[in-house]
Amino acid sequence: MSTNLYRTKITIEVLSEGPFTTEDLAEINYAITEGDCSGVVNVETSEELSREEMSKALEKQGSDPEFLTSEQERQAERDGIIDRMKETGEL
Repeated sequence: MSTNLYRTKITIEVLSEGPFTTEDLAEINYAITEGDCSGVVNVETSEELSREEMSKALEKQGSDPEFLTSEQERQAERDGIIDRMKETGEL
């Protein structure tokens, strides 16, 4: 089963009395929903990526491209390893 992969860029505008420097999403959310700031969230772009493009984007973010592998694919790989180990007598 193929999954569509996307990169979405979102901007957050915060209006505050002084400089607003946090990058923590929970803190930003609190500041604009419960705190003394006003804010708006906008989806700027959403683009479909190929598996190769997604893999490169994940690496650029410092994330493991293993994210792309479904649990079914991981289980099939494990099953294949177990089958090969049984065939060679390692298991």
